[in-house]
Amino acid sequence: MVTDDTFRKVEEYLLRSSVAQRRAIPITSETELYRDLRMYGDDLFELVLWANREFGVETNLHVASYAPGERPFLRVFRFLTKIVGRRERQYASLKVRDVLAAIETKRCQECR
Repeated sequence: MVTDDTFRKVEEYLLRSSVAQRRAIPITSETELYRDLRMYGDDLFELVLWANREFGVETNLHVASYAPGERPFLRVFRFLTKIVGRRERQYASLKVRDVLAAIETKRCQECR
């Protein structure tokens, strides 16, 4: 079972590593890493590495399923995509609760 201490560690990490603190976004178990916190590319990969170091979670999560890779000018690209009428690629949901579940089981759900 995930403890309050574990949640606080994850929350602190996400506050440091995402837009949450700057935009005053509360971190809950339902907070989505890409859609809410704008975590993608290297930031998401760093979260996987941190969970491995801090909690021993396997590092075989396929981050590209949950968010775009590191792209320069991602905001501009997303804006231009909307202007020309293309839909942005839809990514699978990855929430804080999924991170907590991975910590509890020491592996990501998709890897079971």
